[in-house]
Amino acid sequence: RGGIRFEMFFFFFLYVMPAMMKFVSSTPIVAVKDGMVATMALTIVGSMFLLLARFPYAPVAEWFKLMDITPTLMQVAKATFDLLGLVSVFAIAYYYARQLKVEPLSAGILALVAYILLIE
Repeated sequence: RGGIRFEMFFFFFLYVMPAMMKFVSSTPIVAVKDGMVATMALTIVGSMFLLLARFPYAPVAEWFKLMDITPTLMQVAKATFDLLGLVSVFAIAYYYARQLKVEPLSAGILALVAYILLIE
């Protein structure tokens, strides 16, 4: 009576949605989501400085170059994006440990140390 669209809708909500909800609500995925949310402020700040450093309007970009502001803006943008990896590793480990009801601060510090040891 509903046609092929109704059957696809029914199949999606009967079979696909429960599997997706089980995956999305799993402990590691929730920890990754919460960790990425924690890095949002740093991402926004870095993006704002990057937009200012590479301003899309030519007269303003030329004024930034004339005033020698562009290298400083790029330095701040690069620093925030370089720190983003460290913050996300710590935050994801912190929220994962919190979900498991173990000491989150020590888990975050251990993850941060492991990350620093593994990067070259």
